[in-house]
Amino acid sequence: MGVVAQFMAFGGGLVVAAVALKSMDRVLYNLDETREERGKENLLRKQARLRQQSLLAEATAAAAAASPST
Repeated sequence: MGVVAQFMAFGGGLVVAAVALKSMDRVLYNLDETREERGKENLLRKQARLRQQSLLAEATAAAAAASPST
């Protein structure tokens, strides 16, 4: 009976370890997705900021060109 009990305990331990590894894998996958999404959001923010600066520069140049020089 001792051998059977040891085998069952070992098998149960393997199942628990497999479930824990699968859970950890899923957590790491979600972290990667979150990191990717954050990177995309940061890129979009940078692009929007550059576009806004470009529009401001164009508006400033147009205003300077339209104003009479003294």
